[in-house]
Amino acid sequence: MKYEKTCRLPACILNESFIQQLWEVFYPEANFSWQAAIDSNGDLLPKNANDPGQFAQTIDDQNELLRTLKSTKRIDQFALTVGVPEKGYVAIVFKNVNRASGLLLVSGDDEKWVEETCMRIKELFMKFADVFVTRLFGSIGYGFIHSVIPLVLASVAVIALFGLVIPGEYRHSELIWWISTISILVTLRLAYSISNYLLIYTLQKYPYIRWKK
Repeated sequence: MKYEKTCRLPACILNESFIQQLWEVFYPEANFSWQAAIDSNGDLLPKNANDPGQFAQTIDDQNELLRTLKSTKRIDQFALTVGVPEKGYVAIVFKNVNRASGLLLVSGDDEKWVEETCMRIKELFMKFADVFVTRLFGSIGYGFIHSVIPLVLASVAVIALFGLVIPGEYRHSELIWWISTISILVTLRLAYSISNYLLIYTLQKYPYIRWKK
């Protein structure tokens, strides 16, 4: 493929109207093929963030896709690939696990088709976007959830605990270097646990992609 265009997709609220309008993007094309994949294994913090994992279910029938989206309690990952003969293909991927995101890839030999298809799909997703969730999982929001808030809470907790437990004479003696080293290690470990808790809570409460019943 000569031309390829990628862009980030916003958090999205899916419904039947969205699915219908998405198909309308491709209906002018003859004999296009598609396949969707859905995963809902419940692992919100995969060990390898770059590993998409194995999709539990693949679908190539529109009615079945609607039934599955309606009946799935939570979508952990969603992928849709569309192939258009003599034009190219489209890939839409959403991750509802750490780190939550949406991605659109359009590739083809016709630059105009690539640009127009990418624009139409992106505009559709913006129409059904969840602005708050999109910002929540943006660089700043994610940074606060993943790092800033956990480190601040852990630091305050460790300082308060060590101040109450360790006598002042030890904190002002040569042991201060050992105390400082231990406090840093405890702070980092506690921050890691708080970060995981906040990520799981946020992913459960504010899914990046969800079906509106």
